Amino acid sequence: MSQHLLTSSMSESTLSRQSDVSEQLQILALLGHPVGRCADFPPLGRDDERELKLLDSVAICLLGNIPGDIVAVTLDRSPPLTLVLARNGNPIHEDLQASNEFFRLVKSDAPSAKLLRFVMNHSSAKLNTTRRKLALPIDTIYGLLESYEAVSFDDEFPMHNEMFRETRGSVGVRELLKGCLDSIKLHACHELPETVADSDVDAMSCLLITGRILRSSTFSKSVLEASLQYPAIEFLKQLDKLLLYRDAINYIVTSKPFLHRFFPGDKIVHRWVEGPIESTGANTVGLSKTFLGAIQKRVPKFQDIHHFDAQLNNWQDSIVTLVHAHIWLIICHTLHSNALAPDPMKLKHRSIPLQLMGSSEPSCRCCDRWIMEYREHHNVHWRTSSGHGMAYANWALAGIGAIDTAVVSHIPSFVDEKLLEITSGSSTTSNDENIHV
Repeated sequence: MSQHLLTSSMSESTLSRQSDVSEQLQILALLGHPVGRCADFPPLGRDDERELKLLDSVAICLLGNIPGDIVAVTLDRSPPLTLVLARNGNPIHEDLQASNEFFRLVKSDAPSAKLLRFVMNHSSAKLNTTRRKLALPIDTIYGLLESYEAVSFDDEFPMHNEMFRETRGSVGVRELLKGCLDSIKLHACHELPETVADSDVDAMSCLLITGRILRSSTFSKSVLEASLQYPAIEFLKQLDKLLLYRDAINYIVTSKPFLHRFFPGDKIVHRWVEGPIESTGANTVGLSKTFLGAIQKRVPKFQDIHHFDAQLNNWQDSIVTLVHAHIWLIICHTLHSNALAPDPMKLKHRSIPLQLMGSSEPSCRCCDRWIMEYREHHNVHWRTSSGHGMAYANWALAGIGAIDTAVVSHIPSFVDEKLLEITSGSSTTSNDENIHV
């Protein structure tokens, strides 16, 4: 059964501890919190960078439609060489079907159009949501373009000079940028059908190509990235989400010789990890009924909430917590037996100095810290490509006491620091659009 649907029979003490952690993480998410990785990592060698980017690309293509989900991937070099996959909990039947189909396509040297069709079918709901959000602010982008002082053709499109060799001189820079926006607006407004047709793949390809051209333009970098307007920020955020799929597919296609070197046989050996969740914090946990109630647990006399409308409206008094994929992969992959509970005394570690982990999105602050603490406790060097430093209230305790404690022990000080800023009048609170719960 999927962790997404399972309510575990955790102890009362674990449930209470998870409730406290989730409440504090939600406060941080709503008020704003330190952003950044918990530690600086040394640069990787060229082959390691290439492997990590390939793992990231696989994870992105296999993400699917479950809201808020993450896919993590690592390479198990013990015979037989195996790609090991995890998501926020145990896999469901659709995950197994999708990974079998995806790796069959990759191994058969399918072109990028077939991989794009797979992604469109596998992640249609997420793609539709992203496309809708991309289309909403586009009128504001047209307005910014009207006042844009265009630079030379070569300076505007430094990465696509060859593509526009025939149109250079006959079409102005601003007109070409407007054409990109027109194409994005046209294709982003159409929902993907249940069964993707060739015309849908062509339309998505056009959207991704024009999106990449626009994203690499000087207009995007000098105007949209510098804009403090929410529509411009949201437009780039959603465009970047879409382009992740394009870049992942392209990287897999161009890296097939590298992949075939790992898997010279007729298939790519892979498996999804599964494990017990009973001793983790994965559950539906109750929190304080109101945002004010949660704050007053730490600052009993706090009453000044008149400028916290977004936080008041977005407070959740219960959270479905999940062991995030980055941690679930480590726990289940290193268990001596999947039948055992995640007890640190029963973990079986591999003598690999560096274990790369790709993922469909950067690791959160708690996962980053957990991986760092795991390395300190067990000298197993897991490494993700990036971390965004955000706090998520649905982050579940992993059930490995010493590491969990080391991770959550720093959270109250972050909360108190943020509350001190607020009570002293020096805090800049989150906008409604930037909340991550």
